[in-house]
Amino acid sequence: MNLNFAMKELEYISQAMSLDVTEGNFDNLASMDKRRKELIEMVGQKGMPLTLANNNRLMLIAENNNSIIEKVKNAQQGLQKNYVKSRKGFKVYSK
Repeated sequence: MNLNFAMKELEYISQAMSLDVTEGNFDNLASMDKRRKELIEMVGQKGMPLTLANNNRLMLIAENNNSIIEKVKNAQQGLQKNYVKSRKGFKVYSK
């Protein structure tokens, strides 16, 4: 696998993950994240020389992934707060 193909696939996976998180679809994130990590590891192991353009692409992918992580954390915290709030309400009304 060459570097350009790996970079394009990383960009595609990052974009798909971002879209899924935005839509609230967390089902495919685990498999996409696993593939993303495999690609990053493969690029690192092969010691492929990174040009400035490829380095910039990797930095953009890293920024997108960090924003995805923040969105997922915020969504999980929001779901947890709603769950706790609903649970307390059910306990009150069930007495």
